[in-house]
Amino acid sequence: MHNKKITLIYGNYPSNERLYDFMLPLKRFFIGHGFSVTSSRNLRANTTNIIIEEFCEDPFLIEKMEKFKLQKKGKIVVVLTEFLTGNYLNSFSLKTRFINALAHVYFNMPSIHKKTQRTLQRTIQKTDRPSLSAIEKFLVCILKKFKTSEMNIAYDIAEINYFHRRLNGINYATPYVDLWVGYYRDQIKNWKSLLSNIALFNFSPPHYKKNSESKKKYDLYFSGKLTQKRKKILDQLNKHFKVYYPKKGYLSPQERDAILRESKFLLCLPRSGHWPYSSATRSWNALENGVIPINLNRYVLTDWEAHLGLPQVNEFSVDELKSLLYSYDEIRSRVILKCQNNKNFAATDLLKNLKTI
Repeated sequence: MHNKKITLIYGNYPSNERLYDFMLPLKRFFIGHGFSVTSSRNLRANTTNIIIEEFCEDPFLIEKMEKFKLQKKGKIVVVLTEFLTGNYLNSFSLKTRFINALAHVYFNMPSIHKKTQRTLQRTIQKTDRPSLSAIEKFLVCILKKFKTSEMNIAYDIAEINYFHRRLNGINYATPYVDLWVGYYRDQIKNWKSLLSNIALFNFSPPHYKKNSESKKKYDLYFSGKLTQKRKKILDQLNKHFKVYYPKKGYLSPQERDAILRESKFLLCLPRSGHWPYSSATRSWNALENGVIPINLNRYVLTDWEAHLGLPQVNEFSVDELKSLLYSYDEIRSRVILKCQNNKNFAATDLLKNLKTI
């Protein structure tokens, strides 16, 4: 690494608010290690540019990356937010792998492990397709067969298409990325089948804010996509506890954090029934606002989450949550002490890799 200048890139996202939870831990980490950190919509010369992976929103970003690297202007690091499972993203069950295999044919996407002559625009941008083609009708039948209640079929197809385009964007960007970064050791291991230059970024424990505990308005807080499955869990818990969750859409980071500070625990509900990972950035931000995250026992945790000894449950049952709320002061005191032991778990791994690019 030629200097200690970091630029956080936000131009590939339509809204800075979507990047808020990713940017703050990065900024804290690098400033803590003596780096100068700025942000920019576009790639900057003579600095290490850090991009949160998302090439679908701006398909021309990869062209800009190519020109940037050909002119040897600076370095590019990309943070991976999704999980590689075989040839697909986030396919943690037989059902999702099977549907993805069919969708792979329907969307006519090239294999991530093979070179392709298709244009970048076709493989990562949205394209208009004839409605209800033969293969789409077949895919719809399969989706109906496997249907869960939380999504409609149109949404299923759109999401599958989206993640296929995300993965192809990564494939195209690979020649121009100096270093890829992930949060979980297990995530890194899986991505190594596709990306050789990858390092662990397991950011330091956050600065727990000691809010006035006697004035906490809510027992439990949830933020995220409100699927029918999640809403069912939250509605049930709301009969026994003071629970807050956004009824419609998303809150801005400022609105969310204001409510977070009035809550005791954050519920880290899984995206789907087989989802195996914690919500690291969401948990980090919760602790920054004085709120304790609750994860499932089956979740894969980051090193810093495991270090803090954050509470975990078998399921988000009333009895389990009552027990945690009863022990809230004890849990809070333990987490505060762990946060104060601000160990930089992955500093050696990440900083060592940055020096070599």
